[in-house]
Amino acid sequence: MTGTECVRERTRTLADIRTLLVDMDGVIYFGSEVLSGANEFLRFLRREGIRFAFVTNGANRWPEDHRAALAARGIDIGDAPIITAGVATARYLGEQHPGSRVYVIGGEGLRRQLVQAGGCALDEDHPDYVVVGWTADFDYEKLSLACRAIHRGARLIVADPDVNDPGPEFPSPGSGAFAAAIQAATGAPCVAIGKPNRIMLDAAMRELGADVATTAIVGDRLDSDIKGGKALGIGTILVLTGITTPEMAARAALRPDWIARDLPELHARWRDELRGRTSLRGRTSPRA
Repeated sequence: MTGTECVRERTRTLADIRTLLVDMDGVIYFGSEVLSGANEFLRFLRREGIRFAFVTNGANRWPEDHRAALAARGIDIGDAPIITAGVATARYLGEQHPGSRVYVIGGEGLRRQLVQAGGCALDEDHPDYVVVGWTADFDYEKLSLACRAIHRGARLIVADPDVNDPGPEFPSPGSGAFAAAIQAATGAPCVAIGKPNRIMLDAAMRELGADVATTAIVGDRLDSDIKGGKALGIGTILVLTGITTPEMAARAALRPDWIARDLPELHARWRDELRGRTSLRGRTSPRA
């Protein structure tokens, strides 16, 4: 499968899109590499007045930490909102159960977000919630502590439900895999905050004041970005610069509205559709 394609019948076109939710890893950058055409694409969105926000399942960094990391890579996102799974989880707990006690499997950044943005208290002995994010030291002890807490009545939340994450050689285990291990051991239900679930995506839509009919999401994952966009009823754009390969896209039952090899190809297609619409309006407008 090559080139940007319309892969199913739809009423909206790229020229209809006025707000865009943008995934980060696999779209703007991949690992330590800034992907081709990222800054040009963001400038195009600004020039055309297309509002955008970043939505990332990364849970260990604050939004401003993401902004600083992007700036260090030479990516200028201006004041575009950044909605992270970490902050969305903190806000969710702050609304659902103010003052929650939490046992956190994840990095220090996730802990700080839960405490500072969610008003939670860290407590591994008698938590109300087990909150799972990514960590490199997930082990049997953490699994046992989580299971003990759940058997005592704690509820399970996963901030980032991705079961794997992009890597230079192969996809590495993600925090969704850790949560799945806890579920397998306990049979506990799990509330997932990040994509493809609506909690974080609805927050981004509210931040932009977005209309479903004129909004799309662009991402590199069928199981989070595209599935989440479908659940919201917004347009879905898959780029093949991250987790999803052309072969995976061709085999998948879940079909995005548009597929692009990369951002330069998406940029060109979108620009041409906007120009075509402008030209058509010029030809059909009444003469003075």
